Amino acid sequence: MNKITSDLGLKLMPLPCCPVCRGEKRKKLFWLDLFSVYQCVGCSLRYIDPCLSPQGMQELYSSTDSLTALNRFHSTYYDYGDPNRPSKTVCDFERALGLLKGSTLDPGKSVFDVGCGNGLFLAVAKKHGWDANGCDSSKANVSLAAAKFGVNVDCSSFARWEPRGRKYDVVSFWDVLEHLPEPHSFVEKALGMLKPGGQIVVAGPNDRSFLRIFAETLFFMTAGHMRGPLRKAYLLEHIAYYTIDTIKVLFSQHGLDIRCYFMSSTDLDKYHFPWAERVLASGVLSAGDLLGLQNRFVAVFKRRFD
Repeated sequence: MNKITSDLGLKLMPLPCCPVCRGEKRKKLFWLDLFSVYQCVGCSLRYIDPCLSPQGMQELYSSTDSLTALNRFHSTYYDYGDPNRPSKTVCDFERALGLLKGSTLDPGKSVFDVGCGNGLFLAVAKKHGWDANGCDSSKANVSLAAAKFGVNVDCSSFARWEPRGRKYDVVSFWDVLEHLPEPHSFVEKALGMLKPGGQIVVAGPNDRSFLRIFAETLFFMTAGHMRGPLRKAYLLEHIAYYTIDTIKVLFSQHGLDIRCYFMSSTDLDKYHFPWAERVLASGVLSAGDLLGLQNRFVAVFKRRFD
């Protein structure tokens, strides 16, 4: 095991096949210290190998301290947010809820947020009249959600969480699926939790972004010597790197089609960066906005025949 992962107690595992299509044919793109980045020949998804095991991922996201030990910019990750302040994150939440508002939903519309973190999305949904529920595997996050936002959520991983027969209008995955070496069981479980006409909201990093294209161009122009930008584009804590096209492939295998989506960019206020890095990151994200190559997507999926 690499010294960095050993010092942090991180648990890595091999990932020999694509998380989306399970294909084993792949192209190695580059090596970044702890892992290689591959592209699936079958569906074009990019993913890393080796990657954090599910247990390793859960332990990493159990607290701000463990996240910050890996990447210092996570130091404010779980403390961030106010449903009454129009931050970029809150605006994305409200925009997504707005897309759902015009769809067929029960009067007492309900949402279940998977891996809800500190509960900010649930707090925003509750503010807009939703019956908001969720789960998170971190005891610290569950306590913070209750104390900071008055949101009560179950302390459990989604894999172990029991729906107890309840059905929801919406199941949401905000920054969840990119952490999974095997996302199909999560999608299938969410599908079983939906009411007729229900929908799944998915948000996460967009691999077809100016950030990734810029970083990859520098890497190849310098014959692999300039890897710093790529290290910002590909992180150990993210396993799968989706685009709108590859996330469609994942959900299509479960009988779900995309209803609508929008592109966005990272809320830099959620992270702690030195001044110079923040200016550079802001410039790169602004370029992505101008070129229509933002580094995040939010998509809504619905059963094909609902």
